[in-house]
Amino acid sequence: MPPGRQAPRTSLSRAPGEGTLTGHEQNAGDLPCKLRPESPDDRDLLITLYVDSRWQELAALPWDEAQKTAFLGQQCRAQEAHYRQAYPTAVREIIEVEGTAAGRLCWQAGSDENRVIDLRLLATYRGRGIGSALLRTLQARSQQQAVPLCLSVACDNPARQLYERLGFVVSADDGLYCQMEYR
Repeated sequence: MPPGRQAPRTSLSRAPGEGTLTGHEQNAGDLPCKLRPESPDDRDLLITLYVDSRWQELAALPWDEAQKTAFLGQQCRAQEAHYRQAYPTAVREIIEVEGTAAGRLCWQAGSDENRVIDLRLLATYRGRGIGSALLRTLQARSQQQAVPLCLSVACDNPARQLYERLGFVVSADDGLYCQMEYR
């Protein structure tokens, strides 16, 4: 689905539960959003988020909208399968703003590091401080645990600038992806 289309609506029927970011943070009330546990009903939302965040990468391809959407849907499902296998204990949360699904946060706490696995916002919610607030909350949690907060980002992804502004530094760069950490 191209950027600008409406995401599937979700209700705020569930309060943030145990194991969620807001379930453990003292400053959770300061977030410009609410988090709720991801559920199987969010499958279409996850695809919408993925398509929205990757649509521009396919602009030069001679595919029609349906082909691009199908391709990105396949990519999303493959990525989700990888995340579930590689990070089986990850916390998967849906970001909601005023009762509307706006994004997704997937992260994992560990004894050696905390890791941001996926942070996505629909284009209409980017630039509002939501991602920054969530990352600052994870940074505070990591500092309390005395472990770094790590993430991986495509080197040319505009989000890299946000991460650098928040104090993340590149710990490895293979030319395609940068591994970043905050200590």
